[in-house]
Amino acid sequence: MGPPTGGPQPSDRDRIQVFGVSDANDTFHYTAGQTSDSGSLNITRATASAPTLVQFRGVEEVDFDGGTQPLSNSSGADSVVIDGTNGNDFFDFTAALFGLSGQVNGGPLINITGLGTTASRIEFDGLDGSDAFNFGLIGLVGQWGLASVTIDGGSGANSAT
Repeated sequence: MGPPTGGPQPSDRDRIQVFGVSDANDTFHYTAGQTSDSGSLNITRATASAPTLVQFRGVEEVDFDGGTQPLSNSSGADSVVIDGTNGNDFFDFTAALFGLSGQVNGGPLINITGLGTTASRIEFDGLDGSDAFNFGLIGLVGQWGLASVTIDGGSGANSAT
């Protein structure tokens, strides 16, 4: 996983930061674009009456924050879905104690933090194509108390490490 292209410092990057509602059920959906700096987000905050769609280009970082401090034993059930494309995709993610960072196809750096700790879930979906999934220290995700982490390669020849 390489650094985003905007520069070595986080302040050098074009970033989209999305916040959820503490102790509530938020949905964050990321879909990789056809170029490495593009894609779309579909966000439904627990207090929203409808989802918000954001299409982007020229972005180096996307942050999803469920709105909950990770040590607060939140009762929120947040949902994060990371989709690839209909072509061949490479998912490369590394877990930290209460966070997950990575990229799809070398695209924007995706940071996931602050999810509720009782029933939240993360899903990685390769859609079509032959997809590869690389996860480092993914066992740390279990310390969040997530309900599930799902990997779906879709159709095609897929691999996971």
